Amino acid sequence: MKHIIYKRSRKGCSGKTEEINEQSRKEKEEAEARMRQAATNAEKSAGGGGNDSKNCSEDGLQLLIKDVSLFPAGTNSRWEVIANYMNIHSSSGVKRTAKDVISKAKSLQKLDPHQKDDIKKRLLINLKKNTE
Repeated sequence: MKHIIYKRSRKGCSGKTEEINEQSRKEKEEAEARMRQAATNAEKSAGGGGNDSKNCSEDGLQLLIKDVSLFPAGTNSRWEVIANYMNIHSSSGVKRTAKDVISKAKSLQKLDPHQKDDIKKRLLINLKKNTE
């Protein structure tokens, strides 16, 4: 009798594990969907006039976030410095002005906090991949 009870309790545990794995998978998919939406929203809100050549890719957004923290407020000609840094280190080859960088940074500030967190997580993941 004890053996039967033990088997049933183990099946219950594996069912819980599968349930947790499924929930984790769904959360991960939702986070990825939010990330894609954040990138799309940021691209749409930047430039205003539909200037597609100035819109940032996901890598551009991550580079901007990194640069804003690298060059804190109070840095002389901060936005020009950030624009130059992005032009040097960007893989897209698109030249950005300080005005473009400011408008992109403002559009990022308006994003949903979850979207900001997703972008930052992607940045950390990419940085880890690049350093390995």
